[in-house]
Amino acid sequence: MSTSTIKIWVLQHHQKTMIILWCFFTLLWYTIFGFNFQLEGEKYIREADYFLTNHHFSQGRFLFYATTIFLIAVVKLITNQLAFTLVLLLGFNLFCYLRLYKALLFYFKKPGYPLLMLLLLLSFWPYQSWNLFLYTENIFYSLILLLFAQLLLFKGFSTKYLLQLSGILLLLLLSRPLGILFGLPVVLFLFLNGNRKIKLLLVLCSLVGILIFYGISQVVFTTTPDWTVQRSFMEENLICDIPTVQGNKQLDTSSSKNQLVALGYYITHNFNHFSGLALTRLKLFFLLQRDYYSSAHNLFLLSFLTPVYMVVLIGFGALRKKLPKGLLTFIVSCIILFAASIAMQCDDYHNRFFLCIFPFFIFMAVVSVKQFLPYFFRKTQ
Repeated sequence: MSTSTIKIWVLQHHQKTMIILWCFFTLLWYTIFGFNFQLEGEKYIREADYFLTNHHFSQGRFLFYATTIFLIAVVKLITNQLAFTLVLLLGFNLFCYLRLYKALLFYFKKPGYPLLMLLLLLSFWPYQSWNLFLYTENIFYSLILLLFAQLLLFKGFSTKYLLQLSGILLLLLLSRPLGILFGLPVVLFLFLNGNRKIKLLLVLCSLVGILIFYGISQVVFTTTPDWTVQRSFMEENLICDIPTVQGNKQLDTSSSKNQLVALGYYITHNFNHFSGLALTRLKLFFLLQRDYYSSAHNLFLLSFLTPVYMVVLIGFGALRKKLPKGLLTFIVSCIILFAASIAMQCDDYHNRFFLCIFPFFIFMAVVSVKQFLPYFFRKTQ
């Protein structure tokens, strides 16, 4: 079969192609990694058992991991086969990819660029392989794709659309505490697309959102036995749970039990110390490099991300013109909020925080490529 024949078949059967790609890479990563129920997965399995026995969570913070815990609990009631939990999560991931593909097709109008974006996401195993882990990132990453699809499909305000969007945001919040970081970007997206009445309503919703953010931060930080805000700067954590010092007694710190107050006091009274840590954390966050990765793995990460970053940076002027203002604001604000959170606390051992916003970089890169191609072909003719 010739290359042109394959290309014609792909374009004529683009949705089937998308499903074939998902199945191929899912099987590939399963063959390499298999299912993983260990480490953090064990924590959620124990919590599901506790919930089934006691009908409530052992700690309030587990409410913000509830989607995974409830799914495990339901599977235990039905079959007690944990593998079925991951099968269900894989099915949900495929559903989210199909929804995202529909949204990308709505945006690009042609199947080539949506398939390119999904190919890049599926082939980047540090991202896609999380579907094989019984971690909260599994459903969390899928829900982020679903949220992005919902925004791409925006045609106007309707009760159905807003209920769907609210439902996705709620599920994100009940999947990981970081889900709260998508609240403000979504509000900004709606604000920039809304009329005066809607904008006023969104301002009021934002005030409620601030209270929710405050409450969640207090619950998470005060009920997590192995982590506090103070620990991040007292131990100079670059990677969470890996201290670089045992305790920094030279810092001017607050004794307030309010975690946000303690963080604000530290930043304003130790800015040089904070800024040095923040820059190093951001370097780890955006470049994904780790000392404990092999040289080959670090090289793979750089070789994949460097072209993506270059294309986005070179094409950002075009992105500002071509992308709807609300959509671009959503993407940029998500990146800023996640980066700021890492700068103030720590980065993840396996880049899980960056992977939350990874699809947005791929999307911007594909949009930039779409703008570059006509210019390139004019130059080569």
